[in-house]
Amino acid sequence: MTTLTAHGRTVSSFEELVNQLGTDAFASPKRSTVPLLDYWRVPDPRLRDMTGRLGMPWSERFELHFEYEVPVRRGRGKSSYTDLMILADDVAVAIEAKFTEPRYESVGNWLGPEQATNRADVLNGWIGAIEGVTGGAINREIVRQLPYQVIHRTASVCCVNSPKRVVVYQVFGHAPEPYYADDLGRLVSAMAARDRVMFFVVSNSFRRTATYAQLVARWDAGEREMGTDVRDALIAGPLLEFDEPVAISISGAA
Repeated sequence: MTTLTAHGRTVSSFEELVNQLGTDAFASPKRSTVPLLDYWRVPDPRLRDMTGRLGMPWSERFELHFEYEVPVRRGRGKSSYTDLMILADDVAVAIEAKFTEPRYESVGNWLGPEQATNRADVLNGWIGAIEGVTGGAINREIVRQLPYQVIHRTASVCCVNSPKRVVVYQVFGHAPEPYYADDLGRLVSAMAARDRVMFFVVSNSFRRTATYAQLVARWDAGEREMGTDVRDALIAGPLLEFDEPVAISISGAA
């Protein structure tokens, strides 16, 4: 049995899932939400493929939570919203979708030159969640160099009560940028116990359908406020034809 939720609300169909996320999520056809939902529109075969590639056990019960919220653990700040959190009987998989966006802001830049007390508290809360699972201190100097998003995404899966935890960067396009594996590898190297959380980069190349190519052409020509059209096109049928994914296990910094 597979359960789907969006923003914490259970949905019963792909159309309901897309509508629950709202048109703002599809403001551009180049947002990572578009290929992510298109890839997972029929969950069961994707789950069988993904579990096999990640070495996860098959379960008779899966929950797919889109925009899975984990509030900050300390201080005041925005919750972490994982693009897709997959929960089963004995595993939690946090999937972060990547498409056209650049590398995100580092922890050091996010903290700022004055080391704002509240932001330091928020960061310590996330790090504490990770350390609670890995059983030892994380190298803070390495953490400062990593994207802030990498830290709170990893902390989010560590906040799930599960014996196995996995972080996946699902990268859509023909070749993932090297910094995805590099950032995750450095985080693994910074951890005390490196087997408590597993990390993967999953590369998903694809071919555009004519419908998707038209949406991108409109965007590239300068058209904006396309959320409704992108949403409706996604509901109408697949926009991308996906090739076989490639999963790369991250064991530490190169």
